[in-house]
Amino acid sequence: MYRVTVAGYEVRIGYFGNGRQFKKLQGFFHAAIPNATFLDLKSTNASRSAFKKFGADFFVIASPNSMHVEQIRLIRSFSKLPIFCEKPVYQIHECPAFLSSSDVYVNNNLRYSTLAAALKIFSEEHLASKSRIFIKVDVSYPIATDPAFGVSWRGSQHLMPLGVYENVAVHYFDLFWFIFGAPLRYTATLSRNVNGQPTTSFFVAENDFVSMHCYCSYEMTAKESIGVSSDYKGLLIENGIASETTGFNEKSISGLYLQPETVSPIPYLDNDGTQGSVSRFLELMNSNMIAVDLADKLRAMEVFYKPFSSSCAAMDKPL
Repeated sequence: MYRVTVAGYEVRIGYFGNGRQFKKLQGFFHAAIPNATFLDLKSTNASRSAFKKFGADFFVIASPNSMHVEQIRLIRSFSKLPIFCEKPVYQIHECPAFLSSSDVYVNNNLRYSTLAAALKIFSEEHLASKSRIFIKVDVSYPIATDPAFGVSWRGSQHLMPLGVYENVAVHYFDLFWFIFGAPLRYTATLSRNVNGQPTTSFFVAENDFVSMHCYCSYEMTAKESIGVSSDYKGLLIENGIASETTGFNEKSISGLYLQPETVSPIPYLDNDGTQGSVSRFLELMNSNMIAVDLADKLRAMEVFYKPFSSSCAAMDKPL
């Protein structure tokens, strides 16, 4: 059991990252551990003596995707303590085999979101009724229309080889994996804009009773639309507003966007699951189960990257 559970103990958290996501995480870690103090690992200029003097209890990585593996390596050069890392834990060209034996928690926060709770209800109803489940995800964040996109890490073809696919679509693929298990069939495509940047992706994940179609874009008008239907009911979430629907005329993906016979607005919490993911990390850390959790997430990432993978054997450098 780690010392974060000892009352009155000053918990020390070393971190990489200073953007909006880190500030959000910092707030949630402070809420869970009021006596926590933070050390910016970047400010120490990678000085191992500074790391050791600080004596961190665990680490947080909330930096751009291309930095994750190298920062994990750096931390592992002086500490084997747990690491909370933003997704994806590695990129398609890295294949870091050393992760399989490391206590690294990947922040797949949608697992603990309101959307995940809704999908779990549909999953449970399937077990009882054997109905099919259809999910259509259509999300767009038009950041590629900003001139600054081309000089940002999100717009870099070198730093983000799969662009919106690895930064946005990965959340929905992981949600499918978490709730419905590994897909029996999986296909994905990636489209680039006139500058060659990968700004649009589409995937289809299917198993015997559920199908998810997921479209993600950095080009189109801002939109978050998730539609879910079974043989008996449906849920449509448009830009944070959810309606429970019944009476679809077609039992298909297209049926999600037909005019339903009845529409009942229901409250929807704009909850992306980050706070729940922080809590889950602390639970797994204190039960020594992070490595087990990571093993499953690494299996998921193999499937997620497979449509775009060439062989990456021997690309990993030894730790």
